[in-house]
Amino acid sequence: MSRAERGRIKVFIVDDNEDAANLLGEAMQYYDHQTVVAFDSAEALNAIGTV
Repeated sequence: MSRAERGRIKVFIVDDNEDAANLLGEAMQYYDHQTVVAFDSAEALNAIGTV
């Protein structure tokens, strides 16, 4: 099954470990998913409106 056949999903990643969050975000983008990455709860709550 190709990436296009599986469909694109939105992924919201929240982790205080910035390296881990960014790496996971990049991995999800590689598979053509839309990602939003936040590093703390305040940033996550502010970003919810963008997803």
